[in-house]
Amino acid sequence: MFSRAGLDAIMLMILKLNEIIESLFRKKRKSVSIELIELDHLLKKNYGFSIIAVSENTIVDLEKKLELVDLYVLDKIIFSFYNVIYSEKDDLIIQKLKSNINLKERIMELILFTESKSNHFSLERNNIKNSLQHN
Repeated sequence: MFSRAGLDAIMLMILKLNEIIESLFRKKRKSVSIELIELDHLLKKNYGFSIIAVSENTIVDLEKKLELVDLYVLDKIIFSFYNVIYSEKDDLIIQKLKSNINLKERIMELILFTESKSNHFSLERNNIKNSLQHN
């Protein structure tokens, strides 16, 4: 019927086709800068302040505005800021955030604020908190 080489070639084609199909249905991960830009638009449109304002002002200054922000958005801000610290991209928004010497402190403030507002545990938020405390 089929030679061993022919069966191997068919198996290789099936595996490659499987990879292609998986890549089509796998959720594409957005870059840090795209996530930040989308968050910035969301914050400006729905809450009247920018992502840069969150990074530059203390939680005390923004507390009334942040009270209105839902937990999902707060977590996205925390995760995005944390990703900025380790990002190698050179986009304008990432440069602006990286130039803030208080970014790690701001992330911790956001985590504590979010924890006080939330009644559920977030493992990802906790991991970021532990990482920042040990660095």
